[in-house]
Amino acid sequence: MAATRALASELPEPIFTDRYARAFATEAGIGYLKAFAAATTAPGATAEEQVTSLIKSAAVRVRFFDDVLRDALNQGITQFVLPGVGGDSRTHRLDLPASCTVYELDLPDVMEYRQSVFAEDTHSVCTHFMVGCDMAKDDWVSILKDKGFNPEIPTLFLAEGLCMYIQDGGRELFAKAHSIMASGSVLAFDSMNKPGVDGEMMGPMMRAWRTHVGEGVVGHMSCPETVLSGIGYSGVEVTELAEAGLKHGYTSEGSIEFFLKMHPRDPTCEDDGIPRNLFVVANVE
Repeated sequence: MAATRALASELPEPIFTDRYARAFATEAGIGYLKAFAAATTAPGATAEEQVTSLIKSAAVRVRFFDDVLRDALNQGITQFVLPGVGGDSRTHRLDLPASCTVYELDLPDVMEYRQSVFAEDTHSVCTHFMVGCDMAKDDWVSILKDKGFNPEIPTLFLAEGLCMYIQDGGRELFAKAHSIMASGSVLAFDSMNKPGVDGEMMGPMMRAWRTHVGEGVVGHMSCPETVLSGIGYSGVEVTELAEAGLKHGYTSEGSIEFFLKMHPRDPTCEDDGIPRNLFVVANVE
């Protein structure tokens, strides 16, 4: 993901910029991106075209969740939790005021590297807590509270790019998050639907991805409205990647309108045979 962020920042008219992405991407990461693109290029397309497609898809996702964070700030939210933060730099590159507190969580070695990257960060003025833990094994809720997390004030819980690494697609994670989020809080994340991770249309790409992350790791959530309302969230809004891309001119208006008309998403259908990349925002009342 860091490689796509780095290259997306260098597009002629970028929809976001990330001055830290190169530090996380490394040349090896960019090399992997190109190799992955070559292995997943559709018949009739070139590897270069596939790289561009991956870059633009990543750019749309990053910008979508940048805007979610900005909306949260406008709503008065000042507490942010980023689980599985990886190389995400948005709370360092966006203008969060000094009144904000950010809790970033990931494995200890990841957080150690993040600390080295941001050691001389003079742009960000908010308070950052870099929390090294294994969220699959450790009691991350207690760890957050020990660091000063306040469950009595609204929080943005932003999990970009995480769900596909979780076997259950994030269900248990988001249930725990709901248990500590005050009224007025917001949950935001992205997820593939079932055909997006194991459908025939996505076969070559996901086989290549599984080679990278491990067989059986790729989680999904096809029906966020049903799952999240069952946990206790409200006002669940789902935006498809193609819809978000249209906003920034990264998809053809005619083709996306045709796609949406011919293949409308049924929020109650687990498997409609159409791969979909979903951006999800939900509220805590």
